[in-house]
Amino acid sequence: MPLTPKPGSAKSRPAKSRAAKDSYHHGNLRQVLIETTLRLIAKVRPENVTVRAVAKLAGVSSGAPFRHFPNRSALMTAVAEEAMLRLQEEVEASLKKAADLNPLLRFRAIGEAWIRWAVRHPSHFKVISDRSLIDSDASAAWRRRSKEIQAEGIRLLQEAQLQGLIAEVDIRYFHLAGRALVYGLARMYSDGHFASFGLDEGRVDQIGQSVLDAFFRVPVRPTTNRLDQAREAGPSPIAAKKA
Repeated sequence: MPLTPKPGSAKSRPAKSRAAKDSYHHGNLRQVLIETTLRLIAKVRPENVTVRAVAKLAGVSSGAPFRHFPNRSALMTAVAEEAMLRLQEEVEASLKKAADLNPLLRFRAIGEAWIRWAVRHPSHFKVISDRSLIDSDASAAWRRRSKEIQAEGIRLLQEAQLQGLIAEVDIRYFHLAGRALVYGLARMYSDGHFASFGLDEGRVDQIGQSVLDAFFRVPVRPTTNRLDQAREAGPSPIAAKKA
């Protein structure tokens, strides 16, 4: 005679009930999966992360994550969105502190924010660093925040050039050089290269400041302050005609 499962036992519980447990056990399973992914990235390389491994570490069934993330790319893209949000918050805080400085030093403040963010959120940085892991085309939020940070950097450099603070160079290349500097430094820290240069990783903040000092103190060709030049030239013919 077949045994009748006791009420409330795993065998008697409907499949729908077990699925509900996976969904609500953590309250917000989607966010828990993102946070668990970051924990896992701290232990293994990002490319070795799997959705099932994240589920196991989060303590949910192997199928539970797929209701939120159909594949690893979707999961990593969600992590990248959060990473970009944290970076934007760091940049905004840095620019707020540098509000009274000239535009070139405000551009430097973006670089300082980049380094602080990478040091404070190493797993975020690792995901952002490997574009093959994420689907940027599927994330409007990621693209928007990335473009906003870039646009602010370009705007500050254009203003600095108008004030004669940097040479008459293509702003895009100056911006790229600045980005490459802070990204490269953050990547070297992340990959553990400091020791081979005789540098103490525990002093990364001071090292970052020294590296930025080297970049921003390099003499440039004499420049002309376009704003002063425009004032000395007087009003333009069009403006004078309107007057």
